[in-house]
Amino acid sequence: MSITKASCQLDRRQFLGRAVPLGCLSCFAAPQLFSRSVQASQDAPAVHKFKDDSQSSYEEGFNFAYAGTLLPHLKAVGDEIGRKRLIKIIQSAAEAQARQSSKKTAENSAKPDFSSYTEWARKPTRFWQHVLTFTVVEDTPSAFEVRVTECLWAKTFRDAGGADIGYAVVCHPDFANAEGYSTKLRLVRTKTFMQGHDCCNHRWLWKV
Repeated sequence: MSITKASCQLDRRQFLGRAVPLGCLSCFAAPQLFSRSVQASQDAPAVHKFKDDSQSSYEEGFNFAYAGTLLPHLKAVGDEIGRKRLIKIIQSAAEAQARQSSKKTAENSAKPDFSSYTEWARKPTRFWQHVLTFTVVEDTPSAFEVRVTECLWAKTFRDAGGADIGYAVVCHPDFANAEGYSTKLRLVRTKTFMQGHDCCNHRWLWKV
């Protein structure tokens, strides 16, 4: 049975549509997964070996998950279907995943307001302390801005020669993440490390 190029590309598109959302841990979605896994291991009375501490650093974890696993697969797909088409598919899948994840977070929150959405930066968890270096430059009832001066996502993807894929996977869905949380919320951003700028200037605006 022969397989045409068109059918191969369709299979690739279907693969990306299913696989990319699982691998898309955008800046503001990743902590949910990391915190759940850490909490489960802390609370379990008898820890199964799969849940044991891996003794790896955050950088090692990012390199394994992104540079060593996700990125090579996506680059291979891009070689077959074209890099621009790959980026477009990733962005679409990542947007949907981020919007759905953020909407679920808001639904499960006791008070899904602006303060709750930005609390991660006021009281950063261990995760945020290790993957970003940032400063809160504005904090008002209608605007919240963070300036990031170090980003482990950007370092990981740029070092591996996949900054464009990294932006599509990690940075681009941040806008959908805000939209999914509330119709009152939107993100304005003109710079990212992933794109080669000197910082990431995340600025969220809340319609009062």
